[in-house]
Amino acid sequence: MKYMGSKARLAKYILPIILDGNSKVYIEPFVGGANMIDKVPSTYERIGYDNNKYLIAMWTALQSGWIPDVYSREERNDVRDNKDNYADYIVRWCGFNLSYCGDWFKGYAGKVNTKEGIRDYQQEAMNNIKKQLPLLKGVKFICSDYHSIDIPDDSIVYCDPPYANIIHHLTTIISGNGLDYNLKNLRYTLANIKHLMISRNCGVNHCQVAYRLTASQVLINQV
Repeated sequence: MKYMGSKARLAKYILPIILDGNSKVYIEPFVGGANMIDKVPSTYERIGYDNNKYLIAMWTALQSGWIPDVYSREERNDVRDNKDNYADYIVRWCGFNLSYCGDWFKGYAGKVNTKEGIRDYQQEAMNNIKKQLPLLKGVKFICSDYHSIDIPDDSIVYCDPPYANIIHHLTTIISGNGLDYNLKNLRYTLANIKHLMISRNCGVNHCQVAYRLTASQVLINQV
């Protein structure tokens, strides 16, 4: 799935570092577009958490066989203006997948004339989902703030928090503990972790943390 800050293209470099073959559980506290967890072998118990109730509802519905309709601009705008009248998974689909750049209800991404011809953004979103869903078979999606997730011993956890104060949907949707996903806060929350591999984008208030409970070294890599 196309998703703001997706690591789909980087997964092939990140996963070989954090998957040791010995742990049995792989967890993402900020699963987002699931573009990392879908590439983790199904031999792991895979759990994707996110504090966005619309996002988790959509993934759960898609796993259960729900097929999104094609929405006109008027229909999509009605979902935007009357969210309580629609199921959460429909709100999420329209709010992200039918908006430009995945920004929450920003613009309307339908059929558009481009220099290369007509692009059908809704169909592209569906095609991406159809390719991804088989890779998500068996993944558990749970709506929860990262402070409250259950982490079994000897799990592998990959954290890719959302960009803080960059895209407006992050500040309007995510509740609970907000966007205080800085390294100090993560270390405090995950105080018993002995291994941190940190990849930080210095241009924004954002960090990604991968840690393994059985290791003892701290690595920092600027990207």
